[in-house]
Amino acid sequence: MGRPRISADARLDELFLRDYEARQIFDFLKVTTVRELEAYTPDEIIQRLTEPIAQTVQRIRKVLAMHNRSLAGDRAFAYDFKQSLKR
Repeated sequence: MGRPRISADARLDELFLRDYEARQIFDFLKVTTVRELEAYTPDEIIQRLTEPIAQTVQRIRKVLAMHNRSLAGDRAFAYDFKQSLKR
């Protein structure tokens, strides 16, 4: 790759000044420098960002199932979840 063009201690908010979405990710990860960001793999960043959403969707599915409702195409889950509560 060659010699780095920016310092590992370069501030991400300055480097990504015009990229609001990227700065939101840095805030979520609680990183401020290139060095801190480089500790993550791309897959790890995606996992950390999507995990709270996946957990929230699971909670939504369970609450709906407890009220005999379900998301589109999710009746099997609702039924199985209700059955698991009876055990």
